[in-house]
Amino acid sequence: MKRKNGFTLIELLVVVILLALIAVMVTPIVYSSIEKARKESFGSSVNGLLRAVNVEREYGVAQTYTVKDGKVTPALSVKGKIEGEGTIAVTEEGEITISITNGKYCAKKGKDDKKIIVEDGTCS
Repeated sequence: MKRKNGFTLIELLVVVILLALIAVMVTPIVYSSIEKARKESFGSSVNGLLRAVNVEREYGVAQTYTVKDGKVTPALSVKGKIEGEGTIAVTEEGEITISITNGKYCAKKGKDDKKIIVEDGTCS
């Protein structure tokens, strides 16, 4: 009996099962990386707002900036759309507090904090 070249059904099933197992193992890693990138992106956007506030604020004057619907009031020169809602408060001494959420993450900075902290969840 002459043998034909090709794969048997069992061999094809083994390959499909192995590919499915690899996909099941890799999917959570990829999803985790995407979520981490989204969180870091939100933090970078809020950091850009902080830099804009530092550039445009008047020293010795208390000011509160409101972020809503992609706009900052009073206006700051920021490139791009701001995702989220919240406030940035500047005291007369120049201390800045931030509380901005995009519904999934919360970016906070107290007056004594050196950096913005981004956490899961909304700001309370």
